[in-house]
Amino acid sequence: MVQCRLDKTAEDLYKEALGALGINLVIRGTKGGNFAGHVESSVTLGQSLILKVAGKLGLSYTRSEELQLEPVSQDVNDLRFVAELLNESGRRLVIEDVHYLSHEERRRLAYDLKTFWDFGVFVIIVGIWSQQSLIDLNPDLSTRVREFSLSWTQDDLLRIIDKGQSALNLSIDAQVKQKLVSHAYGNAGLLRALALGLLDEAGFDVSAPEVFEVSDANLFDSAAMALAESLNPLYQSFAKRTSAGIRTRQNSTGIYAHTMAVILDSDDDKLINGIGAEPGLVDT
Repeated sequence: MVQCRLDKTAEDLYKEALGALGINLVIRGTKGGNFAGHVESSVTLGQSLILKVAGKLGLSYTRSEELQLEPVSQDVNDLRFVAELLNESGRRLVIEDVHYLSHEERRRLAYDLKTFWDFGVFVIIVGIWSQQSLIDLNPDLSTRVREFSLSWTQDDLLRIIDKGQSALNLSIDAQVKQKLVSHAYGNAGLLRALALGLLDEAGFDVSAPEVFEVSDANLFDSAAMALAESLNPLYQSFAKRTSAGIRTRQNSTGIYAHTMAVILDSDDDKLINGIGAEPGLVDT
């Protein structure tokens, strides 16, 4: 699994993926969407893969007489050699948090994925598509990519809690569990943050020899309030940007103002479950 971070490039992802196989990918330069460089390895697995792929593709390679001290090296001028290394390894490449890449790097990755697909490397991509998906960035992927939308049900979140309390020798009251789940809004990350805050409020000590019981719902309320306070700057920033947009779009339809009016007038159930496009929601 390769994890994307801010300012990472597509080449960085390939370096990290091959690094997990004991292979060092050295990039000399990029041009026209392709890259040139070489791969080398001084470990047995990496050397074996390089030699096998070089022989398969009919390429020459350099090898020191002292394999234990010097790396096996192979020039790379396109993605095919990288693809063959991944295929020969028998492992599946997973790229996580693709939404952290810049727009340009996501576009380059989208075109590389088409090339990988042609060479029989089928990559699992994990990300949040708030704007453009990989298919938008490269329409040639339309018949090569299958998209799945993953969501957490309440039962899924309860299972997360049950596994956690079993691992930590905890006993969380059913009412407190329900509060955790209902306030996580289908988000496993938010559930984790709430559970961590709850245990901090309860004074949980991981080294306690006996089962630690959490039954006071007030502890959850305190944890939820503390988390809300920590997130307050994020939502204040959103409110300021929205307010600025309303003021600067003098000749617009007023969509931001109408949207905010609907949000403020809606009850919690509607906000949690989603607001449909119902007529007459606001007085226009």
